[in-house]
Amino acid sequence: MRSPRARSSAPPNGTFTFDGSVTGVDAADYLLGAVSVNGSAFQQYSMQVLDSRTRYGGAYAQDSWKVKPNFTLNLGLRWEVSMPWYDTQGKIETIVPGVQSVQFPTAPLGWLVPGDPGIPLTLAPTHYNNWAPRAGLAYSPGFTDGILRKIFGGPGKTSIRASFGIYYTSIEDLNLFYEVGDPPYGNNWQSPNGVLFEEPYRTRTDGVSQGQRFPYVFPVPGSPANKTLNYAQFLPPSYVPGYDIHNRMPYAEHYNFSIQRELSRSTVLTLAYVGTQGHKLISQTDANPGNAAFCQQLNAEGAVDTNTGLSNPACGPGGEQDTYQLPNGTLVHGTRTALGPAFGANNTFTRNSANSNYNSFQATVERKAADMTFLAAYTFGKALDDSSTFGELMNFSNYRLSRGLSTFDVTHNFVVSYNWALPFDRLFSHAPKRLTRDWNITGISRFSTGFPIRISQYRGDLSLTGSNSTDEPNRVGPPGYTGSAFGRTERPQPVFPPRRLHIRHPRTFRQLQRPVLPWPRLSEQRRKRARGFCSQVDLLPDGPALVAAPCAVTARNYLRHGGFLCVAGRRRCSMVSSSPRRVPTFFRLVVLHHRRGGCSTGYAQLNSDHSRLGM
Repeated sequence: MRSPRARSSAPPNGTFTFDGSVTGVDAADYLLGAVSVNGSAFQQYSMQVLDSRTRYGGAYAQDSWKVKPNFTLNLGLRWEVSMPWYDTQGKIETIVPGVQSVQFPTAPLGWLVPGDPGIPLTLAPTHYNNWAPRAGLAYSPGFTDGILRKIFGGPGKTSIRASFGIYYTSIEDLNLFYEVGDPPYGNNWQSPNGVLFEEPYRTRTDGVSQGQRFPYVFPVPGSPANKTLNYAQFLPPSYVPGYDIHNRMPYAEHYNFSIQRELSRSTVLTLAYVGTQGHKLISQTDANPGNAAFCQQLNAEGAVDTNTGLSNPACGPGGEQDTYQLPNGTLVHGTRTALGPAFGANNTFTRNSANSNYNSFQATVERKAADMTFLAAYTFGKALDDSSTFGELMNFSNYRLSRGLSTFDVTHNFVVSYNWALPFDRLFSHAPKRLTRDWNITGISRFSTGFPIRISQYRGDLSLTGSNSTDEPNRVGPPGYTGSAFGRTERPQPVFPPRRLHIRHPRTFRQLQRPVLPWPRLSEQRRKRARGFCSQVDLLPDGPALVAAPCAVTARNYLRHGGFLCVAGRRRCSMVSSSPRRVPTFFRLVVLHHRRGGCSTGYAQLNSDHSRLGM
């Protein structure tokens, strides 16, 4: 398997930041050419090229053994191997603390490339012991009398099934795209201080040159010139990932148990327990966080921050990259002690450190008949994990603090689909058949609770680690809802009062798991209004306040809202539309209804095949 040559979307021509830090108004800064005086005011990247490859192979054996006429056993074993993605020229890198590169001896300690000790072309070795057994059974009780016959319905009326299996999955090529373009096979420059607009490599405040960084010439892997490469031009590397050299193939354990019972000749009931345990899932953690204890030690020793001139205390939130001078004249370059001062901020490990857990009860009723067909399904489930998506960093100090509800967790979910063949041809037997036949009403309705909402804390770097994954508030009470958020006022009000979220003390992590809150109950407040509205929910950037604001959908902006016309009612917001399609012609009613703790959606559709009428 191969991935085509791809070029990064990073800006090779450079980007400037104008944030109002000079005049107080960002637009004025732009007109004056006054680039931000903060870090990363100017960013530029070299063109990045990736030519990735992988190999995959598998074999399996499976057999079905009919132990009895009403009992079948399935056994299987699968073996598979998947080579980690690699670049054909070896232009990728990783982080191994404490190991010095021999390919690039001038690189900072811990920054390695393929060809260094213990670093293969794939960064992590290919593992061949991936065995995945599977087992399943199917049993149909044959009770002919007594209470068991009433429960199971007699021979051939009930099926009992159970299964368990281990399933491996490959690590996607996305991780390799994260590795490409970093030093020395790429130059991602972010200015540490504000720069001049006309000379982006010169500090704005004092005119000191930050060094000419581009154009950049890629080193040739294995070239003798790499031994003396000037690595100072890359320091300190920031936002660089390190693919863990111990990574393996992620896998999941799937299991289920179900009972299916025939209620009538056309109706079947199914009750099931379904679960999945995910192991060794790919996630990210901060590789070079600040050391809060060391920061406090600098303050105790009377250090002075040479970047800001602050003292007593000198080290505080956001000071992980600053240089400190002790009373004896010793300089300390930052508090990021894990990889050392040669590395900057937001460097990460990509490793098999996450796990997941999903368990659910599922019930379905299905009816198949000539006139009415429907399928109703209900799921009561719970999903937990350490990291729901790639890019959602886990707490580097304690993985358990990242455990919580998955971002896609839905506690209750009920879906019903139906089709009713209207008996017009029987009711109007004397009417032309081409007008009375083939009329159907079909629909799909869904009622479910909402997704969890993750609350983050942006009030400074309270943990003194400079890590985006650690600063989150403690949840000290259940979420609350204020009806004024849904009143006639245009001013939004918090739905989750800040008093229910406790801002942590400095130098500490939250003591609870991920502070995930349920979706707001919109229908409770809507009942208080004489006139309905469509609602929009968003998170404010200045604090953990969830707000709801009304939005009007009128005939004037009918087309801008996807062709739907919002008809506001007392307790629901309905959307009505008609389709100009010719074959078939239909009219559809779409209903969006927010309920307590969740929402429901659905539509009913009246169909008729008018192609015979020439319409």
